[in-house]
Amino acid sequence: MIHSQFIKILIKKSTKMKKLVFFILAIGLFFAANAQKTAVHWYLANMSLDQAKNLSHYDMVVVDAENIFNNPRSLKLLKTNHPGILLVCYLNPIEVFDPAYSDKPWSIALLKELKKHKDWWFQDGAGKQMVFWSGMKMLNCRLDNGYPYLEYLFKSFEKNILTSGFFDGVLYDNLWDRINWIGGFGGNKGLAYNDNQDTTKLDSQWRLGLRYLTKKIKIKHQKWIFISNPGSNMLYTETVPNKMFENFPDKFLGGRADGWYNSLLNATKLETIGSHTIFNARENNYFFTLCSSMLLDNVYFSDCQNKPWVEKYQLKLGHPVGKYLIDHDVDGEFFCRPYEKGKIIVYPDSGKAYVKYNNGETRKE
Repeated sequence: MIHSQFIKILIKKSTKMKKLVFFILAIGLFFAANAQKTAVHWYLANMSLDQAKNLSHYDMVVVDAENIFNNPRSLKLLKTNHPGILLVCYLNPIEVFDPAYSDKPWSIALLKELKKHKDWWFQDGAGKQMVFWSGMKMLNCRLDNGYPYLEYLFKSFEKNILTSGFFDGVLYDNLWDRINWIGGFGGNKGLAYNDNQDTTKLDSQWRLGLRYLTKKIKIKHQKWIFISNPGSNMLYTETVPNKMFENFPDKFLGGRADGWYNSLLNATKLETIGSHTIFNARENNYFFTLCSSMLLDNVYFSDCQNKPWVEKYQLKLGHPVGKYLIDHDVDGEFFCRPYEKGKIIVYPDSGKAYVKYNNGETRKE
């Protein structure tokens, strides 16, 4: 903190110095007044300058890697408008669009190389390519005579994307702990790699492969932020210490309130090892997710995908002045956390949340 007497001396020195000091103080007050953290998942391959100007209001932007080729000026504008913004690169290592979209030059080149190697694709016992997400085909992330696909992916991702100088981290999509459940998607039937296969070994090989990839990238970028999805899987935290809870709360965690309690529990566990976890809202619960994210210090709020920043995301509560407490009233159990200008109140079972400000105002949606 700048000592007050020192500031007075500086102000007396010159008018220019006076302006500089007030500028520094204004920046400090701006960041001090914004305790909550927001993020956006920009999974489009393009970002206009106007869109970048809007997205620079976020604290973190998770962006499709193709943007470094299609519109680098927009990525530079994000950093210029918000010097503290975190730019995180999206990577889905387990699958690829086939055919690739025409506005994705890196993906087009990647797919061209993948087509040369039949064993780089994840196939069932009959040699049929496995499908999880419509329009995409799965890749072989298992330990299988080495890691030929993952080694190629790492080298291409590092050379063409990560060394661009734009990014502060990576978000890995679909870092699953198991793969034997794949089936019933895209017309496939039964377990992956035949029902007769030892699926315990299959799952183990899958985890080894994903650990191999995430470790190689972390070694290259020790100080970066690493986030993974899903929030229901707490593996890989040695290389990926942050989580994205997609469609919050994560129902796959099970338990009370559609997975809310277990989502909060997992996010709380991550507080000791990471500070960039994300609660990603469903289509109809942005305010509930936003308030839930403010119960902890390490959580960013994000609203679905490709959402422009809007003023309603700012609750303007200042800094937290204590940890959350649990209590009951006629509406049931609630979680409450005090802030400088009010308090957050979340009712997990009903999916309701409120902000009560010190001036007597209440916000609910």
